[in-house]
Amino acid sequence: MFRYFVLGFVCCVYAFYQLGTFPSGWSLVWLFAGLVSGWAIFRFARLKQPVNHVLIAVISPIIIGLLFGYIWVFSHSFLTDRLPNAIYFKPVTVVGKVVDLPQVTVLTEKGQASRVKFLFELQRLTEESSKFDQAWSFWQPTVQLSWYDAETVPKSGEVWRFQIKLKPRHASLNPGAFDYETYLFQKGVQGYGYVLDKGVAPVRLSEAGVFGLRNELADHLQRLFAESPFQGVFQALIDGDKSDIGAEDWRIMQRTGTIHLMAISGLHIAIIAGLGFALFGWIWRWGIRWTNWAWWWHTPKIVFASWGGILMATLYMAMAGFSIPTQRAWLMVVTVLLFVLIRRKFQPWSALALAAFLIVLWHPPSVLSQGFWLSFTAVAIIFTVLRSPTVQRAPGWQKLLWIQLGLTVGLAPALGGYYHQIALGSFLANLLAVPFVSLLGLPLLFLTVLVSFVSDTATHGLMWLNDQLWSGLWWALQWISDRLGFWVIGQLQAWQIVLLYAVFFWTAGVRTVDGQKRKWLGGVALVGLTVVFLWHPFKPVLAPGEFRVTVLDVGQGQALVFETETATVVYDTGARWSDKMDGAKLALLPYLKSQNRSTLELLIVSHSDSDHAGGVASLLQDMAVTEAVSGQAKVLNQGLEQAVFQPCRNGQAWSFSGVRFEILSPADSLPQPTNDNDASCVLRVTNGVGTVLVPGDLTERMEKPLVAAYEDELQADLLVAGHHGSRTSTSQAWLNAVSPQEVVFSSGFANRFHFPTETVLKRLEAQGIPWRNTACRGAIQYKITLDSERIHPSSLHFVNSARQARPRWYANECEAFAETRDKAGQ
Repeated sequence: MFRYFVLGFVCCVYAFYQLGTFPSGWSLVWLFAGLVSGWAIFRFARLKQPVNHVLIAVISPIIIGLLFGYIWVFSHSFLTDRLPNAIYFKPVTVVGKVVDLPQVTVLTEKGQASRVKFLFELQRLTEESSKFDQAWSFWQPTVQLSWYDAETVPKSGEVWRFQIKLKPRHASLNPGAFDYETYLFQKGVQGYGYVLDKGVAPVRLSEAGVFGLRNELADHLQRLFAESPFQGVFQALIDGDKSDIGAEDWRIMQRTGTIHLMAISGLHIAIIAGLGFALFGWIWRWGIRWTNWAWWWHTPKIVFASWGGILMATLYMAMAGFSIPTQRAWLMVVTVLLFVLIRRKFQPWSALALAAFLIVLWHPPSVLSQGFWLSFTAVAIIFTVLRSPTVQRAPGWQKLLWIQLGLTVGLAPALGGYYHQIALGSFLANLLAVPFVSLLGLPLLFLTVLVSFVSDTATHGLMWLNDQLWSGLWWALQWISDRLGFWVIGQLQAWQIVLLYAVFFWTAGVRTVDGQKRKWLGGVALVGLTVVFLWHPFKPVLAPGEFRVTVLDVGQGQALVFETETATVVYDTGARWSDKMDGAKLALLPYLKSQNRSTLELLIVSHSDSDHAGGVASLLQDMAVTEAVSGQAKVLNQGLEQAVFQPCRNGQAWSFSGVRFEILSPADSLPQPTNDNDASCVLRVTNGVGTVLVPGDLTERMEKPLVAAYEDELQADLLVAGHHGSRTSTSQAWLNAVSPQEVVFSSGFANRFHFPTETVLKRLEAQGIPWRNTACRGAIQYKITLDSERIHPSSLHFVNSARQARPRWYANECEAFAETRDKAGQ
């Protein structure tokens, strides 16, 4: 019954976070009344005995779990203190504690950090203009801060006073892409900002205290691994700091499905707990042999060893800074050890249910984490595989093969649902990597760290051995990555994933009287697998001549995707923020893969500015491109291994499925560009009925001659505003010539340029032209059809925006803040 209670509890908590608006207190009353009424009707109805038994044994605990889950998550969400909207976008003075290890981007020659990024737990916040002064003792809110040109690096556990400027928790939102705002929410981060270099000077108010031990360990590991080519990997495995893992190493792990090995997960804590169990078991045997202590003799070995496993797992969690993912992994492992500790028969499904209940009870937003679902699914698959009679009779090495095969196949639907692709080399790569990390790599690293406190000579030898062994593994992963890529499967519906797992676990659990599984259940599972991966009944289909345009939300940058029946065209690739993140990785590639688009027939990069061309390298690395053009092809080619781009010129045109893509500028008949922005490729897309015009960062200086030369060709139904809404673009003459039905701005949330500017917005409002802004609406999508005017007044159809498609009560909307309210648009 407990398992069904946990099922209802977890499902209710998850459903609560999917609500578009926060429910009122009356919702609990209505939910209670509805569930109790439904239960009473079925409970007292005249039902056959088997049905009544199922009702009592299954439905009743699920209903109780639903009620308890709703009360718990409602209370947790209601009581969690939120920062007031009035403190954002203005200087505030804060006092708080640095939590987790700060990430240092670059150290200058003078020893200063160009940027330090860290989580800051607020103890007091003061904002003078609104006379806001708040102190917290419990439920302290957390913000994410960046300190540029920092003279010193704050350490975990230190208390500081800063003057900062905050933005509310808000992030780009795109179809098929990672929801970073939800990620921040489930981590408890309420806002992000930066330390001001004027005003109140940063002051350290207290030292790190006991947290200084972790800082000293982190510094020691930095020195220990400094000369190793696997420095970032080693630090991630020991203390959970993944900031130094290089972009190429991340790419190899992603393509081989081994990225989970770089997070301190249940696997790692289970390894450490196992080592602790074995170590304390040896200590117990030594104590029995050499001591006469009565309590030692009366303590069973398994109890003593279990406490050792829990102790080692807890120390490992402390090394990782008690992060929320590590807490989840610790609870899962400790739950298993508790069954051993109290000497009860281990019940896999009860242990799994207990772990899930404790994790969600401790931190309800955990259900929003991908790691939560992947971890529990993986453990459930392992339990299911080990229950098979075939596996139980197999020798140990074959059991490992069966488990890895089960994980590779069993996790494919969940991974496909999150990332829209499956790493084809995952089985082979994990077959090598998991035993290596579990049995050799991680234990040897811990031994190296321990020895490093005793002997420099021995440490040097052990580090050499570590590098050699990991070089062998990395060579194998690189080989697999180069030969086996991804199977792109497109966007999976939630019901497809649930159906497959339901069929899988039901098939594994149903047996006949003689204990053999029903043969036909394998066929049912195969049909379920086919439905999940091959059937996309809700995927919109484009007819010949129709096309879809998606203006992606890439912050203060631009990236558009045009889709026809048979072709895909990308215009611009967004900005580049670091070696690990750019517009292509953030939005373009996830969206294309969610639509099962693996080839680009045409790539147009307006010009070489980073906010338009920052994702070019990542896009070319992961996507086949038939033809590429740019207004500054030579500049872009210089940054690539081989020349890919050709100059875009007036007269170039391409036709795909009845949709024409043509370049209007640059042209010999127009003035030569004097800056990067005016070198932009101006793209016109039309199907003969509807038209989209994309001018890149074109300024008014080039808009005027274009209007004079091509006035009749500029008319468009949809205009993507030039230069993100800058006052130097989208002039009155340009608007008059284009005469758009709608305008879209691609800009960043509360950007420092204040795009779109009031000047441009007033022009639109004066002409009654509706507009939308990716900063507030997320990715914005339109469909241009061939509908006649008799049926539809226009061929331009607004499909949706990402925030409209995925409303969440905890999301921060532009309308809630005076600074961004006027930037929201429709």
